[in-house]
Amino acid sequence: MTTCTLNSLPVPTPEVVGTANHREPIRIGVVVDASLGRGWLADLVRQIKEIAQAVADPVVLFEVGEALEAQKESWLFQLWRYFDGILFGPVQNSAASQLTDHRLEFISRGPDRVGNLNACSLSKAALDALRRSKADLIVQIGGPTCIQEMAGIAKYGVWWVPEFAAGASRARWFRAAQNNHGIFETLLKAYSGHEQQCRILRRSFAAADGVSLSRHLASRRRKISELVMAELIDFERSKARYLGTLEDRETGTVDDSDRDIASPPTNGELLRFFFSWAIRGLKRRIERCFWREHWFVAYRFHAGAPPASTHAMHDFHVLTSTRDRFYADPFSIEKDDKTYLFFEDYPFNKGKGLISYVQIDELGNCTKPEIVLERDYHLSYPHIFEHAGETYMVPESMEARRVDLYRALEFPGKWAFEKTLLDDISCVDPTVFFHNGKIWLFVAGVRSEQCINEELFLFYADSLWGEWTSHPANPIISDVRRARPAGRLFWHDGQIIRPAQDCSVSYGRAVTFNRIEVLSETQYRETPVSVIGPDWRAGNRGTHTFNQSQRLQTVDGRRLVRRYKDGSGLRPGAWSGEPASISAFFTVNRKADIEAAPRAESNELRLLKIDRQVDPYVNGLGR
Repeated sequence: MTTCTLNSLPVPTPEVVGTANHREPIRIGVVVDASLGRGWLADLVRQIKEIAQAVADPVVLFEVGEALEAQKESWLFQLWRYFDGILFGPVQNSAASQLTDHRLEFISRGPDRVGNLNACSLSKAALDALRRSKADLIVQIGGPTCIQEMAGIAKYGVWWVPEFAAGASRARWFRAAQNNHGIFETLLKAYSGHEQQCRILRRSFAAADGVSLSRHLASRRRKISELVMAELIDFERSKARYLGTLEDRETGTVDDSDRDIASPPTNGELLRFFFSWAIRGLKRRIERCFWREHWFVAYRFHAGAPPASTHAMHDFHVLTSTRDRFYADPFSIEKDDKTYLFFEDYPFNKGKGLISYVQIDELGNCTKPEIVLERDYHLSYPHIFEHAGETYMVPESMEARRVDLYRALEFPGKWAFEKTLLDDISCVDPTVFFHNGKIWLFVAGVRSEQCINEELFLFYADSLWGEWTSHPANPIISDVRRARPAGRLFWHDGQIIRPAQDCSVSYGRAVTFNRIEVLSETQYRETPVSVIGPDWRAGNRGTHTFNQSQRLQTVDGRRLVRRYKDGSGLRPGAWSGEPASISAFFTVNRKADIEAAPRAESNELRLLKIDRQVDPYVNGLGR
């Protein structure tokens, strides 16, 4: 074992809500698999110091025995990993990849025998270093087993993030990408040494990157940091509460080595994978050249239950947009026996969302859309509701880093700013719900923009004009399949249902209905009960939002439309003529396209700029 001191520059830390001031910092021993990288480790140590305001000492690096040692990676896989790192790997900062003011203990070791992942332990010198540090807590990151010898060293035991060694992780990613597995799980467990099992402190499900191994591993490291930091902040707030609630946590094992161990790909397997990967990439490139994803809103008069499946959604009618904009995020409301539909209105020439509305009569006919709210920044998700005889709206305004409340002065067309509910916060899709004398505010994101599809946060207050309190269980959901809100909460058969987006495959791919079982100032629990995907209408590529009022149900989705010289890519009223896939491109009537396209040559420069604005919003904001 060697001990050395290294230098570093400050590493920026992510935004976290609810950081507390500490009188006496807790001491943490950090034990990390060396394959995770010193750059990431330096960032984690800095977060522990600046965000959790704790002392990380010592920092121990250990090498996990490679179960795949006897199965060498093929030369083609190694070559592919090299170029993947160049194309998609993070920019390395040599100064930031070091550690400063921390003793770095490096324990070089191998498995007891080839193929044995269960051999995971520290040397006597490393254990002695941990004892001398008098750490309150030891955090082990990596390794297929919890190093149980450390449990008696720290007062509060060991926290452990299970993670295979580098070679095994790479092989698992390849098999997952090969089989189109869309998510990966990250666990944070606690081991006290009193019993041969762990308690699960936190778990998170995030979208896997099916294209790049480098990006996927970066996402895994990000999730590890997020889980550890969130639990450290809660732990520091109340150590006594942590010990008191530990017995109530879900149980887990101290050994994760029984998980399926994937074998690295052969040269033949990698060639087949690369060929399909290249074909998919080429298809997307061609698709983006000739078509654009265009959002649309649909509605139906229906006062019954929400759709249990896409088969029950055949009677939705599309609200046709003009060629220079798209519609999304529909919310309906009834007032004075009239039905109104509010939605995000995105004019391409403005490059930002506005809030508009239409009135729908009993026959389903709509009035001309009218703009009711516009700001210098992007607006969407016009969550509209009634309270104490007034009508309010809370639109999404992540670009302004706040959540604002508006009140209708003259419904439906005149609105005034009322107050800011949450300030200096990056969040999306604010959703208000009144229950048990409290006002509950659900938002996604908060921690960073990378989490907007993965984490759901909850705040509560006694009134719309009161102070908002962060729920102690935040983030209450950490699952890309059901975190981000997809519409207002509603009651069905005496149960509270929360619509959420399933972004595991792509942003806005499906809506998951979740039954809320516990909603209080200290606890939150929900269970998924059903999902509606995109296949309720031909050519649809996603179901993104669901809302219902007394008479109307609304959804939105997106479809492929052709790009024209005017940049709209949409013929008025066209649906059935749009291609459902790239293969339809080769059978379209080019003469009809040319005749339908307006001849506005002076707009071409403007439309090039619009394309660059719209596509990142449609395809990049959510993922």
